[in-house]
Amino acid sequence: MSPRLRPTNLSTLLCVLAMSAVAFAQSEWKEIPVGYNMPKSVMADASLSSMEMAVPAPTPAKAATKKYYGQERDPNHKWEVEFHGGGMFTLGSSQGQGYLAPTGAPFVTVNGTPSMIVSSFLFGDGANLANNAAAAGIGGQISPLDPILDQSLGTRNSGPTLGLRLSRDLGSHFSGEFNFDWSNTPVEIRDSSLLQIEATRASFGTVFPLSTPPSEGAISSIKRSSGSQLFYTGVLNANLVTEGKVIPYLSFGGGAVTDIGPKPHAGIFAQYSFTPLATLMQGTDLVNLEAGSKNRTNWVAVLGIGMKYYATPRWGLRFDLRDNVTSNSLDTFLSANPSANSISPGETFSFGITPDIQVSNDPSAPGGGPSSLSGPAINRVRTFKGNGITNQLNFSAGVLYRF
Repeated sequence: MSPRLRPTNLSTLLCVLAMSAVAFAQSEWKEIPVGYNMPKSVMADASLSSMEMAVPAPTPAKAATKKYYGQERDPNHKWEVEFHGGGMFTLGSSQGQGYLAPTGAPFVTVNGTPSMIVSSFLFGDGANLANNAAAAGIGGQISPLDPILDQSLGTRNSGPTLGLRLSRDLGSHFSGEFNFDWSNTPVEIRDSSLLQIEATRASFGTVFPLSTPPSEGAISSIKRSSGSQLFYTGVLNANLVTEGKVIPYLSFGGGAVTDIGPKPHAGIFAQYSFTPLATLMQGTDLVNLEAGSKNRTNWVAVLGIGMKYYATPRWGLRFDLRDNVTSNSLDTFLSANPSANSISPGETFSFGITPDIQVSNDPSAPGGGPSSLSGPAINRVRTFKGNGITNQLNFSAGVLYRF
């Protein structure tokens, strides 16, 4: 190397070293960017983590109802509704307790003979009074209603039913159910009772014939069959099988049954008309019998067996037999309402026999007195109360849908 160049080269070298030192010193204080000279995979993971921390997690969506693709009943739908029809078959009891008909009150006629104030000549003390007087010389004999007063006048018929059921599964073995059933099961007056009523009606005219037309002394008005029933019950169904298209079950429960509509009745409208004195004597003898329950609503217990067949997971058929057990509430009710026409001039007449029958068209007239047929009105007095148990078997078939 030339001696002249040594100082120059040394100075240059020193300058380069000085500049390098300054640059290095400045780099120690310079901020290094995040991810500088880092692998791309590390940068990607770091970016995702940062975004998850910065953005809140979305609210999870509500789980949708699972779809069922099997062949049996759909377990995801717990409710069932069913419409059905069938028949109600009644096995009733005719047992019960009879009661005496209202009695008459004794009095003395204007002729001084014994008589009674009664509410009707068609039953009880009134029929006995009329027949005893007839035996003493008035006329024929009345066939009284007494044999049918102390027994059940009617019976419950069988008939068709229509109904609705709503149920819900309570697990795989049980379901709760509400039932509404209407049944056309009227109460009907018995044949034997109708025969006795006709005999009583026909016999009245033999004792009290009419002196003016019509010649018939009594007429009848009969509604032999009437009414229906409404059952509303709740039951627990116990499944005997929990899987398959056919599910047999047993039913246990109870509720109430209500009688709907009027009660059947048989009425006799009897009248007398004669002129023993100068004045016409007229009066009426009205009696009505009803068959039915004193209380329209009564308790009922339910026992049953049935089967459901699921043609699809949500549609099916149902066959059901239930015994509706209730108390025998078929009672007999008696009503009577006598009346006498008031005609001027007022007179009172008796036959002068023992026992006697007295008629009057004005009890308040001087020397007058009451008619034997002028007792108080009788309004639905119970002469027979049914007891025991009535079984009403309801067989039904219906279509059900699960929802």
